[in-house]
Amino acid sequence: MVKHLLQPARPLGAEQREGLELLLRNLQQQRESQYTAFYQHWYQLKQQNFQRKVLSMLADNA
Repeated sequence: MVKHLLQPARPLGAEQREGLELLLRNLQQQRESQYTAFYQHWYQLKQQNFQRKVLSMLADNA
């Protein structure tokens, strides 16, 4: 699919190009939003000393 998009049999029309650009912008925004959510969650876990809790649970079950 990527090869087809990068080297189409015929040039993309303005509408197709606009659609692809919109798709790429939306995907980039979605990626940034997901990364921000992940980063905030990870920071909260770090504040709660999550690593120590997990290591403690593992040691208790060993």
